[in-house]
Amino acid sequence: MKLISRNSILVSAFAMAAFAVNAQEFKVGIVNLDRIFREANTAKAAQVKLEQEFSKREKEITDLGNQTKSLADKFEREAPTLSESQRASRQKQLVDQDREFQRKRREFQEDLNNRKNEELQQVIERANKVVKSLAEAEKYDLIVQEAVYVNPKHDITDKVIKSLNAAGAKKKRHGYVVTLSLGAIHESLSAEFDALLLGDPALLIERLAPLESAGHQDLAFLSHPKYLNQLAGSGAACVIVSPQARDAAEKRGACIVVEDPYRYFARVTQVWKRHHVPAAPAGIHPSASIDAAATLGAGVSVGAFACIAAGVVVGAGAHLGAHCVIGRNAVVGAGSRLAPRVTLGDDCHLGERCIVHSGVVIGADGFGFAPHEGQWEKIEQLGAVRIGNDVEIGANTCIDRGALQDTVIEDGVKLDNLIQIGHNVHIGRHTAMAGCVGVAGSARIGAHCTVGGGAVVLGHLTLVDHVHISAASVVTRSIARPGHYTGLFPIDDNTAWEKNAATLKRLHALRERLKQVEKLLARTPFQIEEKP
Repeated sequence: MKLISRNSILVSAFAMAAFAVNAQEFKVGIVNLDRIFREANTAKAAQVKLEQEFSKREKEITDLGNQTKSLADKFEREAPTLSESQRASRQKQLVDQDREFQRKRREFQEDLNNRKNEELQQVIERANKVVKSLAEAEKYDLIVQEAVYVNPKHDITDKVIKSLNAAGAKKKRHGYVVTLSLGAIHESLSAEFDALLLGDPALLIERLAPLESAGHQDLAFLSHPKYLNQLAGSGAACVIVSPQARDAAEKRGACIVVEDPYRYFARVTQVWKRHHVPAAPAGIHPSASIDAAATLGAGVSVGAFACIAAGVVVGAGAHLGAHCVIGRNAVVGAGSRLAPRVTLGDDCHLGERCIVHSGVVIGADGFGFAPHEGQWEKIEQLGAVRIGNDVEIGANTCIDRGALQDTVIEDGVKLDNLIQIGHNVHIGRHTAMAGCVGVAGSARIGAHCTVGGGAVVLGHLTLVDHVHISAASVVTRSIARPGHYTGLFPIDDNTAWEKNAATLKRLHALRERLKQVEKLLARTPFQIEEKP
């Protein structure tokens, strides 16, 4: 039931001859291992992994080789003009550098061959499992690796490759196919973080996972001291920790020590996403409708059935998903990504590097009507929406255009799903809002604020910078001082809640009675007699 090496082919041939009498009952399959190494997705992924793992060392060795050659050429040109001692010194330097170059190249090749053998062995092991499953499912008596000649009807290589790729696709859906070494992860963020890697740089990571459920090929993080007790028992291959947790993490195993583990982990997820979901290729889908007066920058990709109106400007590298609609004279900044079915209204401006999820509508009319004789007269919304750079907007969120002036979302704002932003609202930079928040028209929210899920901010109010609103609160007045604010009735057992609610309804009457008692006491002098 297992793959047989080339040395066993003759034995297999004799075995097949011995069964010639019962040839009709004897079922044989042949597998071409070279094709599996070339065509199976697992083998291709292994090759990509090796290239990523060894590309930096290969470049260093290539640069050293070029430097050595340049020194040799320079020495050959200048040798006639050098003194004997200078020639001897330069020759020694050249010999030493060439020896170093040969040593590094030899070590590189040995390490590469060892890793290649490890990866190919994993491919063979997976192929063997597939072959065994096929043999059991289709009742094969013998499956061999190769033969001098084989009738094509016995070749099951295509079946094996198809099964291998199907298994790989299943893993990909669960996020297991991205494989990076710790060294590659650390190196990719070295320009931005002063992080210390403690452990084997060649250790392979296949998944990002929570600390409590991480396995032996997973990378996890610990950012809050209250979870320190989970560290020792975690099965993670490596944990990202703060300097305060370094000793405990190092006792457990590999770790990356950095001042802000949570932010570092966030950037690792971005690295993972880039490897797991490649960027959309530049190009325009044939079914997209693009007005001749629209301007598209270099590297723009436009999905199926997208519609781009006259006067639109799309910056370089932007991606517009299927069925997106971009209205007249709207602007999409460079590097921004619009998921399918996003609508950006006429004259609206979306900044650079923004992420807009499916179903978002930017620039619909604000809710403006004038009452007249029991009816409503529409107030045309003549403003637009201006969104800054690095903004992310969640699915099905709506941002209304201004009535006269623009609705403004400043740089770095993060909006969750199903948020309603009314007309003429102004949201300061780096403010974040959770799902189902509602902000009524002309409210002004400062920078670095947070608004919890389901909270409501009434119209024409102002919240200064660094105000934090609890979930489900209703903000009914302006807030002039930074801080954390809550405006909701706490949850309770229903019977207790009804009693408290009934008491609350009588609170004003009780207040008035208390005031009367206070007045009466103030007019009536009394003394407290001391007991003898």
